[in-house]
Amino acid sequence: MKERLTTYERREGIRLLLVKEKATTTKILMDKYGVSKQTILNDIVFLSSVMPIETRPGNSGGIFLKMEYDSPKSYLTNDEESLLLRLLDDLSENDKRMLINVINKFSKPSES
Repeated sequence: MKERLTTYERREGIRLLLVKEKATTTKILMDKYGVSKQTILNDIVFLSSVMPIETRPGNSGGIFLKMEYDSPKSYLTNDEESLLLRLLDDLSENDKRMLINVINKFSKPSES
């Protein structure tokens, strides 16, 4: 049985999939999230209000992200960053370097 996601989690998953793959189908999303066609269509209508999505019916159809879309950057929350920094103590030197790179990559830019 598939894990039950919130509407937000499912829509965020669809958004990330489209950013990565640039295209998908309703069937793929229904199978991935274990929800009805209508639920996926509702998700696409919602996501279309915040990102340039195009849908096409038929054999070569599907759900497409227009190529000019640039996904907004996601940052770590202060609590997430603090947790990761606390975890550094228990890591090998190589893993510490890797985690520091992740923290640097996703931390909010400092406000000067």
